[in-house]
Amino acid sequence: MKSRLTVFSVVLTAVVVYRVAVSIVMAALGVVHLNRYTYWNYLGQTAFYALLGLSVFARDRFLYRNLTLFALPIVVGSVFFVCFYIIAILQLDSGDLFIAATNVDGGSVSVGTAHTFDYIVHTGPVVDLLVLLASGYFVDIRSVAADALVVLNKNGEAVLFRLYYWVTPVLPLAVYSLFFNPFQQYPTDASPYVVMAIAVGIYVPIVLWYHAVVTTRSFGHYRQPDTSTSAPVFVNRDNV
Repeated sequence: MKSRLTVFSVVLTAVVVYRVAVSIVMAALGVVHLNRYTYWNYLGQTAFYALLGLSVFARDRFLYRNLTLFALPIVVGSVFFVCFYIIAILQLDSGDLFIAATNVDGGSVSVGTAHTFDYIVHTGPVVDLLVLLASGYFVDIRSVAADALVVLNKNGEAVLFRLYYWVTPVLPLAVYSLFFNPFQQYPTDASPYVVMAIAVGIYVPIVLWYHAVVTTRSFGHYRQPDTSTSAPVFVNRDNV
């Protein structure tokens, strides 16, 4: 396990510090509303990054790989889903959800502040994730997935890997729904069936995309030739 400083470790540290600071500021301003799944998503992702950072600097390979293999699919699915789904909700309710948070319609913050925090909690998490992926994390993700698939393929259990990718991203939303009714917290004039159809239409491409880019041999345009038919699909790297 390498102890050298990497671009990924530096960027991850910056993201963790930024996310923790933003969470404290939002709590101090009273804009964290735990009845909204948006904040479950943001705080959960922040906790994931903090644990990932701990695994990197403690050089805990077991924690790093298990977070990457089991927790990251949940984070990716939730983060992208929230980003796109909130756009659909704001279109279906004519922006009432956004306006209600401002002092224009009885809220406590200005339109500018509401817009800023709307970006931070909905779009910002996607940016944070993409920056980390581009900083080197994506190579490790594919390596960890490849190692897991080699074992599962030998045992004839590869379907479990795909099933995990499909099911687990909705688990946080399922837990949230035990406490709050999403249709009441994010009301629209549309039929619940229409809202659910839109949600499925957003969710399915996200899961398909992430599974494909993590596990597909032909990911990317240029490929290195195979030197061994028995070798794992990807080259394993011990980055942490």
